[in-house]
Amino acid sequence: AWLTAGNYHVYLQRFDPAGEPQFEENGMLVSDNANSSWIAIYHLNIVVDSDNNAILTTVDERTGIWEVYAWKIAPDGTMLWGDDGLPLTNSGVVNISPRLTALPDNSVIVTWTQDWDTVRLQHLSPAGELLWGDGILIEDNNAALVAPLPIVTSDGNVLVQWIRQTGSPPYYDSELLLQKYNLDGDPQWGAPVLAVGPVVFPAGNWLQQSVSDLNGGSYSAWTELSGTAQGAWAQHITGDGYLPWASEVELSTNSSNFRVSPMIAVANETQELMAVWREANGSQSLHSIYAQRLDSNGNRLWGSNGATVVAPNSNYDYLDLSVAGFGEEMISVYVQQSVNMNGDIYANRLDAEGNLAWTEGIATVTTSGSPKADMMTGKGPGGLFIAWTQNGSIYAHCLREDGTLGPPDMSGELGDVLLVPTDYATIQEAIIASEDRDTILVAPGTYQENINYSGKNIVIGSYYLTYSVDYFIEQTIIDGNQNGTVVTFENREDSTAVLTGFTIMGGSADFGGGIRIDSARCTLRNLVITGNTANNYGGGILSWESNPSFENLTITSNMAGNSGGGGIYSYSSGISLENVNISDNATSGPGGGIYYNQSNSSLTHVTISGNSAAGENGFGGAIYHTTFSNTTLLNSIFWNNSPQEIYFDGNPEFVAGSTTAAFCDIQGGQESIVTNDNGTVTWEEGNINADPLFCAPDSGDFSLAASSPCVGTGQDGANMGAFGVGCNALFAAGEITPTKFTLYQNYPNPFNPTTTIRFDLVETWRATSLLIYDITGRVVETLVNEQIESGQHEIQWDASQQASGIYFVELVSGENRKIQKMILLK
Repeated sequence: AWLTAGNYHVYLQRFDPAGEPQFEENGMLVSDNANSSWIAIYHLNIVVDSDNNAILTTVDERTGIWEVYAWKIAPDGTMLWGDDGLPLTNSGVVNISPRLTALPDNSVIVTWTQDWDTVRLQHLSPAGELLWGDGILIEDNNAALVAPLPIVTSDGNVLVQWIRQTGSPPYYDSELLLQKYNLDGDPQWGAPVLAVGPVVFPAGNWLQQSVSDLNGGSYSAWTELSGTAQGAWAQHITGDGYLPWASEVELSTNSSNFRVSPMIAVANETQELMAVWREANGSQSLHSIYAQRLDSNGNRLWGSNGATVVAPNSNYDYLDLSVAGFGEEMISVYVQQSVNMNGDIYANRLDAEGNLAWTEGIATVTTSGSPKADMMTGKGPGGLFIAWTQNGSIYAHCLREDGTLGPPDMSGELGDVLLVPTDYATIQEAIIASEDRDTILVAPGTYQENINYSGKNIVIGSYYLTYSVDYFIEQTIIDGNQNGTVVTFENREDSTAVLTGFTIMGGSADFGGGIRIDSARCTLRNLVITGNTANNYGGGILSWESNPSFENLTITSNMAGNSGGGGIYSYSSGISLENVNISDNATSGPGGGIYYNQSNSSLTHVTISGNSAAGENGFGGAIYHTTFSNTTLLNSIFWNNSPQEIYFDGNPEFVAGSTTAAFCDIQGGQESIVTNDNGTVTWEEGNINADPLFCAPDSGDFSLAASSPCVGTGQDGANMGAFGVGCNALFAAGEITPTKFTLYQNYPNPFNPTTTIRFDLVETWRATSLLIYDITGRVVETLVNEQIESGQHEIQWDASQQASGIYFVELVSGENRKIQKMILLK
């Protein structure tokens, strides 16, 4: 994204991996609203969410003063938040310096300076709703607060850094402060953390850095002015808001030189800080670039003066320095500018020891020698994207991780495929051999083992990955054999660590019988989690200080002890559930279905039914809330849970939290939610209290009958619950005559070896046939061949004598004919 010269209009371009523009040749116009100053360039920001939408923030003067606006642009150029963008401010005072960051759920945090001396922050939903009202205001009657910078922490919260200024320009007394907020906007630390200060920052306060570590904390870096000397400094802030180093650390102790604009990244495995900065001698006649690495205690690992990136010389200065981490190594990019203002872009890579890693030492990105400015970099697949201005135009290039130029190497994005049991006898053996981005494909069978992802961001899947057939979920089983948790994520795996297409059973542990997620952000999809036990909490799943995503799961018949959470126990977590069935789980404590403790969760198309909480503390058959836990319920069903559907802890020492329900079927309605005057319920539109008419809940079929009140009554006409329509209308025999000749899809499908075939006849006593054909057209079985009466009919086909494959069932009655395809998998 860029602004045009003179009128400062905002434009956007999107490139495919080959570098071909996807919008019109000169870019897509985002905003042509009035702007009067070149300073607007420093207010433009862009991030890309996980759906590949571009989100932009900037300021313009359409109202006469600078106000902050945001746009969201889809990959096809659709303006998702409207052509005019979202106005984030309307305060009647100047608002400047917006910055933004995207969250894993595709919501966005935006911060800015209001009226030159206060900080405000706002949370935007993916749909563009302002989730924090008018925004959170940070103010200080005794100081000016400026230059806020938001980042997302590894524990799913938001960390905001800003500067507190007192005194007189240009040498303000400055303090660097930070505060962590959860997604509801609640501060997580008792008071803002002081990283440094009061000190003097040079003019240009937008150069302070803040990056997250993998422990919920962050690193900060800045330029500090002491007398006439400038130094580059850093500090570490833990996830709990403490400073583990004795004091801030100067990156170099060379007192003869000036150091400015440190840029930082974090090494992936060791979590050590990597930094690079510009340096000059006291007379400003020699310019260079140096780098440093700090261990967990703040010790300098690359010598007291750092490692040389570009040696001191009098021929060039170095501008727009940036850095990105690649594993344990770092790549720096910079503009090398001569005294006549001409320049080119170069890059180099340092290994973990501070040595140049590329054979050629330095990578040459451009050779034109023309003046360049405004260079920006962004990390992409296997390299860096670089953009800059040159001769009034915008240019971009891709620097690969190996120091060559060209399209990004997309081959590594998929990784290798490891086959179990063909290549590796067990799943754990395959995990040990795997690397990030690999896929482990597991053949049908029962695997008695307890697996641990061991920090690998990999996909482990059954043949469901290839065929999307539920049969493989049922036939590919990981059985913990009562020997501990079946599947464990505990080494900060991210959302690309995926488990899909299995039945998880036989787990027995103190905490988390089926799956234990500890400090991870993994993804669970297309699983049946059943028959697992936790002696304490989390019979099916334990999520501990994590932010996982659950999609298309069945969590059933799991058991937890008196600590609760028969199906799921969530502590200090943010869980997203979509198309999840939680049924027939039990606990001898609270939370038969789900126990939430200091957690936030969204439940969309979720069915929670038949769960029970027993014993002295047996409350909340479906959901138990305690200690600031908040849930959002949409298009979901809560039915036949005991003793209550939703229950809030009554301990007045801690507010149990809140729940917001829309388009849900909740047994007993709003009155059935027990708050104990210790939580809030927001009852929005579309909620009902009616028997959902599950097809066969006693046998585990929670799909909806065609006559269910949950069919078509969800948001925008969707169905409620985790499943769609799975059977015909439920009614007493003989009460209703069908009005349409229908052959339903067999159930289950695929099947082994029996399946149920349902059909409706409108006309009575007509000659009717129901025949089964194989894929060659040969009749293999005649199920019906007689005159039968009108009405609803069903028949089972036992295919135990047939081979696996595709079959067709044909229904003929009079002049009417219908066919359905079936899959037999043995």
